[in-house]
Amino acid sequence: FAAGGASISYQWRFEGVDISGATSSNLLIAGVTPADFGSYECTLTNMCGSTTSLSAMLSESAPTAITAQPVGVMGCIGAPFSLSVGATGTGVLEYQWRLDGVDIAGANAATYTVDFATTGDNGSYDCIVTGDCTSVLSDAVTVTVELCGELIRRGDANSDGVVNVADAIFIINWQFLSGPQLCLKAMDSNDDGLVNVADVVFLIVWAFQGGAEPPAPFSACGIDPTLDSLSCDAYTGCP
Repeated sequence: FAAGGASISYQWRFEGVDISGATSSNLLIAGVTPADFGSYECTLTNMCGSTTSLSAMLSESAPTAITAQPVGVMGCIGAPFSLSVGATGTGVLEYQWRLDGVDIAGANAATYTVDFATTGDNGSYDCIVTGDCTSVLSDAVTVTVELCGELIRRGDANSDGVVNVADAIFIINWQFLSGPQLCLKAMDSNDDGLVNVADVVFLIVWAFQGGAEPPAPFSACGIDPTLDSLSCDAYTGCP
C-alpha cells in the first residue's frame, strides 16, 4: 500500500479483526493453512486521518492432480496413435508431453496425436501438467511402433511359394482375362505400388535375362516394408 504524508501507521485485519503485530505495509503469511482463508483489509492512519483499503480474499487453490494416466500404445508404421492425460487444478492447465525426458515441440494439449507413426516415435512418454499452484508429472508409458502386415514373398503372384514364370502368367491372366486376385502386394513384383504389365516384364527379365531380383521381401517370406495402398486378401505361400 502507498499513501501521502508522513508517519503512516498500518493495521491489517482478518475478517474485521485486527491481526496482532501486522502493522507494516506488507502482510506475509508463512505456511498458509485453511484457517487463513478469508477476507483481509488494511487501515492506514496518519495525522490527517484514516482510510481503509478494499478487502482482498485469500482462498484455497486446488493443487494440480492427474485424474487419468496415459496408456501405452503398440502400433504399426504409418498408422496414427494418441496419448491422453486427465488432470484437475486451479487456473488454466498447461501441458507438455515429453519423449524420453525431452520436451516434444508443440505437444501442449491434454491429448498428443501422431498421424503417421514411425519407429522414431518409439520410446517412453510422459506429460507435465501445470496449474496456478503446482506442476505434476504423469506416469511414463511406452509407445512401440512396428512394421505390421501379412507375410508374403514378393513376385509370388499365384501364392504357391515359388517365384517363376508362372507368376508372370498369373498377373497377365488377372489383368487381361479377369483371373483371380490373391495378394496384390505379392503381385507387385517391382514394388512400385501398382500391379500392371510392368510387373510381368520385371519378372520375365529377372527370370530369363539376369535382371534385378524382386525387392524385399524376397526370396524369403517377410512383411512388405513399403507403405502403399495395395491389399493382400489371401496369400498362402508362406509357412
